[in-house]
Amino acid sequence: MKRKFVIGILGLLCLTVIAAGVLEYYGVFQTTINVVQPITIEGDLTDTIYCESGDSCFGQEITISNSADEERIVTLNTTAYENGSVVEGIETSYIGQVDLTTKDVINWTPTHELDATVYFAVVNGEFIYNIETEDDLTGYVLIYAKDHEDRFGNPAEFIRADEIASDLPDENDWNRIADPNYCNYNNTFDDYEHCYGAKLWLVPVSDLVPGGEISWENWESYLWETDLIWYSHNENNELTIPANSFIRFNPLYSLDPLLESGEYTLNTTIN
Repeated sequence: MKRKFVIGILGLLCLTVIAAGVLEYYGVFQTTINVVQPITIEGDLTDTIYCESGDSCFGQEITISNSADEERIVTLNTTAYENGSVVEGIETSYIGQVDLTTKDVINWTPTHELDATVYFAVVNGEFIYNIETEDDLTGYVLIYAKDHEDRFGNPAEFIRADEIASDLPDENDWNRIADPNYCNYNNTFDDYEHCYGAKLWLVPVSDLVPGGEISWENWESYLWETDLIWYSHNENNELTIPANSFIRFNPLYSLDPLLESGEYTLNTTIN
């Protein structure tokens, strides 16, 4: 019996030696990640304005920039508080703008014979816009011009602004990836802030031809874009920021006529 007991102890020792020789892992490597956040926010991020009940008032200008090589989507959410409690009665929209003007149709320099500014919601479930001008633009209509690659030999097809039902620029718009682009006179004519985007024009409604074409009969009097725009078509406030570019807007606060006098704090998160 003692002999068998000794053999059992030796077997256990052998197992222990073998177990101690098993590798914990084959190898190891280490990585250090230096994170670069491509989305930045600029503007007066703390603002005080005075607005009467029933009115709509603009906040300070905000710029969201994207330094990445691809488009990024951010979500805007604004919540109103009074004394720390959430309140209703203040609706927020995010308004961009673009100037339109007449141009010399030979060298495409602005002539400013007619001028207008288009204000539009940069993100919304429908394309909401307003036109401000000191000129008589009776009979003009706002259109989105969706370019083809050969924009002079194969001119743009138009969509009336009140019929827009997609992102701007549309995914099939050549101006979304234009090469040459519209910055630094890369295309010979233009030096815009946005190198890529969508074009808005004001043209006489009589020049619109069914099927998305334009007759071009009065193009000397068209009001052309002075920059390209981006608009995100959704009800979730999901805003597309173009690659290596930016979106600039002013928050617009619309107050219910029955909103009581007082001090309200509006926090907008961008995530």
